Amino acid sequence: MWLSQLFTVSILATHVSVLLLILYVVLHKDQAQKIITQLKEKGIISAIIIAVGGLAGSLLYSYVVQFQACILCYIQRYILIVCLVMLVVAYKTNKKIWTHAALIVTVVGFTVALYNSWLQWFPLAGANSFCNTFGGVSCSIRHVYAFGYITIPVMSLTVFALLLPPIILSLKKS
Repeated sequence: MWLSQLFTVSILATHVSVLLLILYVVLHKDQAQKIITQLKEKGIISAIIIAVGGLAGSLLYSYVVQFQACILCYIQRYILIVCLVMLVVAYKTNKKIWTHAALIVTVVGFTVALYNSWLQWFPLAGANSFCNTFGGVSCSIRHVYAFGYITIPVMSLTVFALLLPPIILSLKKS
């Protein structure tokens, strides 16, 4: 379980870091442009690193920790794989069409992760959910629950949310 604890603490640290970064940008607006410029230049590489980390976490939970994934978890994993491939192609070819496609896929992944998180936050609301259609592992089962809100779908939601700014900003690069 140490691996699961490491992931949950990492997600909590990520959430705190993002909040501190937002606070810093609000308080130091002159410095915000430097951060934005860096994300425009290094956005695709940043997104690739985030996607690889998210995919590694997903695979470790399935194959090392041995948690059985629900259908929505598999869908999110496949979306992340497609996004990662698109980001690598965008980086290698330097064609914005791949970055646009990665953005669309990321928004879809974010939406699926948000729905999956909602099913875990409000399990009764998911009684007749998409997950029950296919059988298997219920999407409302919490294999991980830390700090009063971090679950595996919240981790996925975090990954997709972290992918959005660098992808969007890299599209604004001249």
